[in-house]
Amino acid sequence: ETAPEALASAPGHAPRPVEAVSPGHASAASDAAAPSGERRWLEGVLIEEGKPVAGSAVLRVEEVRENPGGAGVEGRSDPAGSFRVDVTALDAAAELEVHADHPSYLPRVLRAPRDGGPLRIDLDRAAVLVGEVLRPDREPCAGARVAAYALHRGTPERFATAHVATDESGRFRLRVGAGGRYLVAASAGGWCPAWREEHLVVGHESAAPALVLREGVAIRG
Repeated sequence: ETAPEALASAPGHAPRPVEAVSPGHASAASDAAAPSGERRWLEGVLIEEGKPVAGSAVLRVEEVRENPGGAGVEGRSDPAGSFRVDVTALDAAAELEVHADHPSYLPRVLRAPRDGGPLRIDLDRAAVLVGEVLRPDREPCAGARVAAYALHRGTPERFATAHVATDESGRFRLRVGAGGRYLVAASAGGWCPAWREEHLVVGHESAAPALVLREGVAIRG
């Protein structure tokens, strides 16, 4: 049995982090320099089809720089979808980029408004697959790459729709924006990849059986 060509090397692409505030009372902090000792906040609400998004999301606010790795701060939304992130530690003159990550939705990245107005982040619900990757000895495999390839008439696309890395316990949470059949593949250096087909549904979380890597020989050319 051989893995599809797509499993060998297929770059994926990512789709589109706080103190609680009440919905309808959110406003973004001004970029103007604050007086000494005064705190600055970035406030807003997470929305799906005009309604606040329930549950907790991680929001990371970073300074926009030419080189990656700019300063950043994190916070969480409250159960009603509102958030209030303390951005005092960031450069008041810098443009800010907001990364919103809710476990049931596709990640979203956008720039914070410069006019001090409220920040409204529209999220798209995802099809979610959770599972784990094991080494050949059945121990958890941390740092393995798990990717989803959309299937068309049984043939996987060349490039991954989405991909993630497993955590220290070998667990992963994979999100895609469209439902359907996918080839879900796990790979890690030194072992043969493992894969299986999964039917994913938007708005639903599925649990996959463990993906067990196999002993193998690496061939380079």
